Amino acid sequence: MQIRSENDTVYLSGDITVQTLNRNLAARFASTVSLPEITKMDFSGVGRADSAALSLIFDMLRQKKHENIGLIALPVQIRELSELYEVQQWLTL
Repeated sequence: MQIRSENDTVYLSGDITVQTLNRNLAARFASTVSLPEITKMDFSGVGRADSAALSLIFDMLRQKKHENIGLIALPVQIRELSELYEVQQWLTL
């Protein structure tokens, strides 16, 4: 998993799974989304995604005080998980 930010967006790429999201990457993500200008997450570069990616969305929602955040190119796997966990209403799809 790779993380970069530009303007108001954090760009995620690679696989975001429980195997690839380690403590250092989670801390780097949290630090990046804590920047006040970050309001969107772009998943267009993401390959595989599981509940680890959903946890990143929830982390950003917490940091942004549950304000609407923009989710760009959300992977189908995350949409399906959000429906399974009945949290799709928390996501801006």
